[in-house]
Amino acid sequence: MPLSQRTQSALAPDGRRWTISCACESLQEEWFWHARLTSKSFAISVAIGHRDYAAGAVEAGGYQVRERLTYRSHPLILAVSPEGEGYLVTWESRHHSLVFGGPGAPPRLADVILLLDQLRMQDSADGLRLRPSAGSDVVMWGLFGVKFSDAGMVTMYPRNEATGLVPDQPGLAVAAGQLWRKTISSPTGEPGQSKFILAGDNTVAVVDDDLGRDRTVTRSGQETLLATLAVRWS
Repeated sequence: MPLSQRTQSALAPDGRRWTISCACESLQEEWFWHARLTSKSFAISVAIGHRDYAAGAVEAGGYQVRERLTYRSHPLILAVSPEGEGYLVTWESRHHSLVFGGPGAPPRLADVILLLDQLRMQDSADGLRLRPSAGSDVVMWGLFGVKFSDAGMVTMYPRNEATGLVPDQPGLAVAAGQLWRKTISSPTGEPGQSKFILAGDNTVAVVDDDLGRDRTVTRSGQETLLATLAVRWS
């Protein structure tokens, strides 16, 4: 498949509009978002994806459904891993789904519902927006987006929330900003992975360096992606 310039745009959960543009063979249409939701009494990680994302996550991980109920006219499910060492709580809306997950014992669905009750959720084909209700003590933070291309996974952050990723020394000047190659250490102590960091005016994009590890990634495709990649939000 020939390389072509692709541009996609979507509404992030915080209401900002994100746009990605690059030349590549394929760019997955779905957008994936990750964030933390925190209140005075409860905190949990959340992922937002397309409507089938929740069911796919449960099936792919072999999770076993422990509890199922209806919340705001849509299914809310609690599932645990086969070994009981992790959990998923999923909620499927009309266009998108929420996936809460992590290691350890699962939370009570009552606590998840209490958190969701404090959010105004607006779901459309353009995105699922999450806004704390008036008087709520819920805060959404640490938001980032993920897109998948044939030349590597692209993770996108607001620049003012990702300053630790940007090296102090000047990078290679490219059309959309400055580019670096950096080894990011694993929090578990495992060997770090090489990544490319692209810093623009208000965004930072991290591209996984999968050359030699993923047979679909070619050197020419990777170079073209890095030379043409542009991410912005408004």
